[in-house]
Amino acid sequence: MVFRYFEALDTNGCLELVGEITEYLDIPDAAIVTMKPTELHVGDALIARGTRACFITKVLELQDYGNVIPEVTAVDGQEIGARFSPKTWRNLKLFRVKQQWPSHNALKRISITWRQ
Repeated sequence: MVFRYFEALDTNGCLELVGEITEYLDIPDAAIVTMKPTELHVGDALIARGTRACFITKVLELQDYGNVIPEVTAVDGQEIGARFSPKTWRNLKLFRVKQQWPSHNALKRISITWRQ
């Protein structure tokens, strides 16, 4: 994903912060995500954003206290286990594009930002 496109979406309020990856475990290939108050489902596509990375990742599996779950309704600060494809790492923030579409003026600002 292009950084400028991400910044344009963020500036126009089109992104929702889902959580941040606070730990990554190599052996089970899983991450610990500290969640914000939101819902997360297996199969959701999220934008992973770090200082030098910005890419789309898909939720393959969710776990809560070692139990595999299909979805979670998280409270602020709740930690869950998750597997993603492609792989993720520590200190990535996870975002979801909001379901509502931005206004026409916001779309014009995105296209202007994109051309620069």
